[in-house]
Amino acid sequence: MTLGKLENEQVLRHIRWRSIAHFLGEGSNFPRLIWAFVIIIMILVAMHSRSVQPRTWIPTFLWIQAAVSCAVWLIATLRASWAASWVGYYSAWIALSGIVVSSPGTVTLGYGLMLVGMTLSALDMPSRTGFMSLALWAAVILMAVEERELYGVVSSSTAAIGMLIFVLISVLLLQSLSFLENLYRLGFCDDLTGVGSRRMLGWVSKTVLMEAQKRGESLSLLLLDLDNFKLVNDQGGHALGDAVLEQFAKFIQREIRADDIVCRYGGDEFAILMKNTNHQAAIAAAQRLRKRVADVFSRELPECPISISIGVATYPEHGITVTELLNKADRALMAGAKLRGRNRVATADAFRYGDP
Repeated sequence: MTLGKLENEQVLRHIRWRSIAHFLGEGSNFPRLIWAFVIIIMILVAMHSRSVQPRTWIPTFLWIQAAVSCAVWLIATLRASWAASWVGYYSAWIALSGIVVSSPGTVTLGYGLMLVGMTLSALDMPSRTGFMSLALWAAVILMAVEERELYGVVSSSTAAIGMLIFVLISVLLLQSLSFLENLYRLGFCDDLTGVGSRRMLGWVSKTVLMEAQKRGESLSLLLLDLDNFKLVNDQGGHALGDAVLEQFAKFIQREIRADDIVCRYGGDEFAILMKNTNHQAAIAAAQRLRKRVADVFSRELPECPISISIGVATYPEHGITVTELLNKADRALMAGAKLRGRNRVATADAFRYGDP
């Protein structure tokens, strides 16, 4: 089963991000473990501070960096799209740079590592790993320059515990992500077509709708049904029917935008979520897709020409919940398109349907 579809990868990245956020901040046992390590680090830092005094400006700078790190983490927790954007990426990078620069000695390294972990929890896994590695190496070099010796990390129990925390988090996160990817393949991906399943549609549609509500954007839902698909199964058997569904799913993915999400709704029905798309734009996209399907599949399957009927519903005009949008789009599909001759687009508002 191929998971190379861009929209499915976007959903998978979102699942990873939410799972990491849950793992870092909402799990039952892990936060307690982290707090235990934090307390130990603070005790060790306090013990080190008796013998080694940091520069006077470092504590103030660390407080500033702590505030920046908290802000980055909080914003990224509330807005996943911000965390994945270049603004969030460079905001975390700037915060991390300040943390590393302000931690040249063993006294402040423990605080620096804690702030690094907080800042990097806002990023995706590759960025987090890269930044963490950079921070650790930079801390080693700066500490060696400050102390004029190269055994700082080895001799510093604070840094050693920080390394252990990093290794522990990395291992647990990788195990968690691997488990989640397997669950995604089993429950969120359609076995036959490789697109999202109906279960994924129910999950991701709620998430996408919440984002649209926060941003004040439109969200359109298209329900597609293959016309006369029963004839394909009757004439060519279920093997041909499965092949047609698989090719149809691939065709849809080539025709839609990169950030649109396509799922198999059931049988020969598919659903497309179109983010930041108003009603008129959704109708135009549906008409374009309908014409393309009729043109392409009439050439590829002349003995069983395939066409589609489409029902369109848009947030907020036709509903403010996923259930309302699905019901309106399904009603438009059945009563406005299928019963009126097929191969047409019907909308949720008074069933304004488009002729071929």
